[in-house]
Amino acid sequence: MTATQPSSGNTFGRAVGTFFKFLLRLIFVIVLGVLIGAALYFGVPWVYHTFVRPVQENTARVTALEQRLTQEQTRAQADLQSLEERVTTLEAALQEARDAAAARDEALTAQSEALRAADARLATLEKELLQAEAEVKAEADSLTELQAELEVLQGLVVENTAAVSQQVGEVEGRVALLQTAQDLLRVRLLLLEKDPRAAAEATTLAVAHLERARALAPDLDAAITPLQARLSDLRALIEEGSFRVGLELEALWAEVMELALPAPVLETAPAAAVPGAPTPAISPISTPTAPATGRATPTPATPPTPTPTAPAAGRATPTPATPPTPMLPAP
Repeated sequence: MTATQPSSGNTFGRAVGTFFKFLLRLIFVIVLGVLIGAALYFGVPWVYHTFVRPVQENTARVTALEQRLTQEQTRAQADLQSLEERVTTLEAALQEARDAAAARDEALTAQSEALRAADARLATLEKELLQAEAEVKAEADSLTELQAELEVLQGLVVENTAAVSQQVGEVEGRVALLQTAQDLLRVRLLLLEKDPRAAAEATTLAVAHLERARALAPDLDAAITPLQARLSDLRALIEEGSFRVGLELEALWAEVMELALPAPVLETAPAAAVPGAPTPAISPISTPTAPATGRATPTPATPPTPTPTAPAAGRATPTPATPPTPMLPAP
């Protein structure tokens, strides 16, 4: 019996001890679980925020940086290519600038040589200009003297021109008078040909020549005016067939010739004639046969033969032309 009781007490003790061990272990496990749970509850977020999240952010940042780096590399490559192209362009431009500078240097050298030549030429031209100025001054003095002489000569020319114009007008007037005398000769020929109508018409031409002589030689106006009236009367006598036609015609012819040839020409001796100049011979007009009316026709005196004189000293005196002497048949 005694041996059985201690065994029961040991078993109980061991059971109680086991129970407490189990309880302690349970408490320890619970506390450990609580600690682990608390650690997990509070530690996981802390670990996440402390380690995981920064890693994720860093990963995102690294990815963004890689993308940005790629973009920057691409842009840098493009910029580098553009810079290389610009460098190539600048090198070409620099080479062109060097070539242009070399050409400009050559041109500058040529211009410098040309400038030196121009300076030398300018110095020569200055000397020539000074010489030319001296010559021009001398020419100006000579020109002034020539202008003074020219003015004197112009005055002489004006005087001579007026004198020559007067002489030319006088000569033309005397030529018109000679034409009038020739018209009177024509009237005489027509009367010899028994054509009184044509003779009367020829007096009209003589009147026109007298009018021209009157216009060209105003100084003969007083002598020509009566001749015009007498020519008109002569035409009337021709139309009437008067015997006075011959006398009046001879008288008119003589007076016209006296006006046509100036007095010095008529009075000068043949010895004073100009050598080599022809001496005009004026024959008297033949008296036509009077009409068969039983009336006699008188014959006028023969006018003197004019001889041209030598020109006066210093001035040429024109000699009027003398119409050819008609060879009329004897009455």
